[in-house]
Amino acid sequence: MYEFPVFNDKNLDEKVKNVKAVIKKNEKTIKKLLKLENKSFENFALVLFELEEALNFAFQPISHLNGVANNKKTQKALKELLPLLSEYSTKLSQNAKVYQALKEIEQDGALDSEQAMALRLELHDFEMEGVALDKERKKRIAKINSKLSSLENDFSQNVLNDTNSFEIIIEDESILKEMPSVEKAQAQTQKDGKAVYRFTLHQPSFISFMTYAIDRNKREELYKAHVTRGVKNDELMTQILALRDEKAKILGFANFAELSIAHKSAPSVKNVEEFLSKLAQKGKPFAEKEFAELSAFAKKLGLDELFSFDLAYYSEKLRKELFDIDEEHLKNYFESSAVIEGMFLFIEKLFGISFKKAKTKTWNKKAEAYDLYENGEVIGRLYIDLEARKNKKGGAWMDNWTSGSITPKGLKRLPIAYITCNFAPSTKEAPSLLRHYDVETLFHEMGHALHHLLSKSKVCSVSGVNGVMWDVVEFPSQFLENFVYEKSVLKLFAKHYKTGEELSETEINKIIKARNFQAALGMMRQLEFGLFDMRIHKGALDAKSVQTVLDSVRDEISVLRPPAYNKFQNSFTHVFGGSYSAGYYSYKWAEVLSADAYMIFADTGVFDAELGSKMRHSVFSKGGGEDMNKLFEEFAGREAESGALLRLYGFDDK
Repeated sequence: MYEFPVFNDKNLDEKVKNVKAVIKKNEKTIKKLLKLENKSFENFALVLFELEEALNFAFQPISHLNGVANNKKTQKALKELLPLLSEYSTKLSQNAKVYQALKEIEQDGALDSEQAMALRLELHDFEMEGVALDKERKKRIAKINSKLSSLENDFSQNVLNDTNSFEIIIEDESILKEMPSVEKAQAQTQKDGKAVYRFTLHQPSFISFMTYAIDRNKREELYKAHVTRGVKNDELMTQILALRDEKAKILGFANFAELSIAHKSAPSVKNVEEFLSKLAQKGKPFAEKEFAELSAFAKKLGLDELFSFDLAYYSEKLRKELFDIDEEHLKNYFESSAVIEGMFLFIEKLFGISFKKAKTKTWNKKAEAYDLYENGEVIGRLYIDLEARKNKKGGAWMDNWTSGSITPKGLKRLPIAYITCNFAPSTKEAPSLLRHYDVETLFHEMGHALHHLLSKSKVCSVSGVNGVMWDVVEFPSQFLENFVYEKSVLKLFAKHYKTGEELSETEINKIIKARNFQAALGMMRQLEFGLFDMRIHKGALDAKSVQTVLDSVRDEISVLRPPAYNKFQNSFTHVFGGSYSAGYYSYKWAEVLSADAYMIFADTGVFDAELGSKMRHSVFSKGGGEDMNKLFEEFAGREAESGALLRLYGFDDK
């Protein structure tokens, strides 16, 4: 059996030293590669790609620990390494001799399609780091890259620090009388020998309070703390945008938005903005109707005007009235480990693969490892860490440690992926119980993980999620999340955690019927984020100007304007601390593909073996080695049609 590396959360100092050693070793190897007389894809390009894989293998455990077990040591390690990694990466990407060697290999033409794509992407990266520029401009880009990596990390850390530092203590239990008993029990703690309830800005706790707390003032207090996180980030935003804009202009682009689009499937910034605006025009009337319905409902209950901190509370009440959905009742049927096992069974039926728990060390007792099998053979490993805890970054994400590929020595390397979420934590009294939305989130991240784990690529740089254009990377994840509204899929795992009783047909029908409840409001929120992100990257803006852009987008998009103190942008880590800068539109762009693909299954059959095999081999197994739009055409036999997305949301495509 293949021997996977064991995850080690100890000896952080040694890990840092190892990363530095890998950098030095890589630099020596590059010098040796350049001395080769007859350079080929196998003896030069593939070896070069492997150097990046080796560096990722050394650095990824540190980066991962900083996300799931953040502390002063992980922060120090990251601060120490990020400038070194940036310097190494920029120096390599600006090496004209390496670039010329790769160019000559590409021009030689003796490449298969995967090798050609890998080279094309690598050459593009070199060009986007100024390989053809003069010495002074190269040096400036190197400084910009180093500074940006530090600033973006600081931005995210500030948000996490603010998330960890705030709590609200509720002593009057009557405020929580509408809260599900399990969620209330999870919030219970002791203060001066008395039972009280503690709520934080961490996702499960925050959502629970905003959804069920009857005290409007307390809801606003928690909401205000949430939307004013990143109070120190004004200056960081200003610096980040200025540096991104400067880099774009040095490279010959009008702005950073243009630079970002240069390696995405969207043809232009204008095209992206038109796409988002067209969707907004289609969705806004539906969103206004949804908001009017919610406002009228709230008025019946005695509230004259809805504010942002009222939405979750009154929406849950309206949802319950319209569809008779009892969230407390439903959560009993979505116990975390049962959902995981049911999800695995669904994937087995869909793709003909299976997962089995692996006996190996993880970074937390709540994190589990699973080996992926095909025809009795291990083909990958997946780590799953679902429960929220202090010092764990918020949200949900998938990342990878290794990429499945063939090494230059002809050895087969298997892929390893992580899924990290922030669901309700288990306690001594109860296991982790999920909302249906959490189940959807888990399936989404599983789609990313499968895209990485099922890759049949031989070249590591385009294996799995590597090399996939950013505005279509969400296709597999969005595709998979749709199945949590399929009756046959829910029946695989929706069982009461105490009795084993299956969720009734009636309750499942309610979930399906409520699927598009306030879908337009949700879509408009995403479109607001996408337009805002694109527009702030069309110049070097200060924090005040960023707010002006956000206000103008809200004038165009929003159905409900948030209060003036809302500083959402200060905690927008996807854009200022992550990889979605001038690319947040990707969620909607990719959804054209995912909705269309899902509708083919919905119309043909969820467990259609032939269709599942086609999806796996046309899309999930190809990684970044081929254009995703072409892969969709290979699967569907035609180009993607936007009508499926509108149909998914219940909008009239006229």
